[in-house]
Amino acid sequence: SIFSGHLPALIPMVFSAFGLIIGTIAVRQWKETWIRRLHVFLFVSVFVAGAGVYFHIGDEEDEKQITAVEREHEQKEKEKPLLAPLSFAGLAAVGLLGTSRKWQADVI
Repeated sequence: SIFSGHLPALIPMVFSAFGLIIGTIAVRQWKETWIRRLHVFLFVSVFVAGAGVYFHIGDEEDEKQITAVEREHEQKEKEKPLLAPLSFAGLAAVGLLGTSRKWQADVI
């Protein structure tokens, strides 16, 4: 399979597509149940951001002998943007702030 070696790279794409679906439904209907589902998704996205930072920082050590050319190519390939996963946390914060007015307490 094409994606067998890059399965962790699919996590942000699938998560983003799922969020797009939930977010669209929540904004269109603007009902309590969908806003709560959106809030749960946004809270989970903070954990996904943390996991993404962990995976971007982690080094994969290969114990096989490699040539200098392969080593250069591998170093360029391993230069992952460390702050890219944090975009999930930033979008979650904006989303939670944007929908927080929905949950203000009624003044009696």
